[in-house]
Amino acid sequence: MIPYPLSTGSDCGDPMYSSFHCNTSTGKLSFKTQNGTYNVTTIDQDTFAIQDKDVDHCTRGRLPEFNLSFPFKINACDPVVGNFGSNISSQGLVEIVIGWEPPPEPVCTSSADCEDWPNSTCKNVTGNGKMRCHCNSNFQWNGTALSCVQRGSSRKKKLLSLIEGVTIASVIVLSSIFLYTCILMRKKAKRRESQKNTERNAALMYGTEKRIKNFIDAEELNKEDKKGIDVPFFDLDSILAATDYFSEENTLGRGGFGPVYKILSTLSSISHALKCTHFLFAASNPTDMS
Repeated sequence: MIPYPLSTGSDCGDPMYSSFHCNTSTGKLSFKTQNGTYNVTTIDQDTFAIQDKDVDHCTRGRLPEFNLSFPFKINACDPVVGNFGSNISSQGLVEIVIGWEPPPEPVCTSSADCEDWPNSTCKNVTGNGKMRCHCNSNFQWNGTALSCVQRGSSRKKKLLSLIEGVTIASVIVLSSIFLYTCILMRKKAKRRESQKNTERNAALMYGTEKRIKNFIDAEELNKEDKKGIDVPFFDLDSILAATDYFSEENTLGRGGFGPVYKILSTLSSISHALKCTHFLFAASNPTDMS
């Protein structure tokens, strides 16, 4: 099938592209040029290919001698490779790939001919007597798309695409900056809170140590201070009786100042722990104190 605007006669395609001949008996398509007629080997929506025996046509110096009239143009020229992938061209043939310029508005004789071309009207605009399906107002002909497209639609689409891309990129960047700022502020807040807690604990510890040091360093207590201190006093006889003369059976363990004994208070019948310190008893054996 021959794509539009290529033409084999006045009843199909565009007259400007009527350089083709179809042999109905053989079904082969040929292309006519000033140099001669060539068989068309392949054809698609954008290009077609012919073969020529003159290898010099593929050289840069001789290629312009292969004359093509407007609107056709040569896209490529390569030697035809023989069987088994040999580098020797098959019988000296070359394949020439030809393209064409986008066509103008379709030719017409009446409005019915423009039914296949939406948003167009059959009229003579150039005054040369040739009628074509010219696009209506606010539309323009697109030779690549082969249709009437709205004026500025492609620009609008590009502009909208550009605006959309910039907007999405801006949203992503701003969101990233906002998220990073939130994380940074949260880290700073935690760091400040931790520093405040450390300073608060240090101040509390320093104040406690200072109060204890002042209490210890005081040479004597005021009378008012003595009233608030209640220190229990036990004589040696009551201690010996309560510990059964420091019996090992009542030993609970050893502390930093000596052994710790279990005693039974006869007053309240409550078990207590009594620590025997080295500064109270000089003898290593507590029973010697009796």
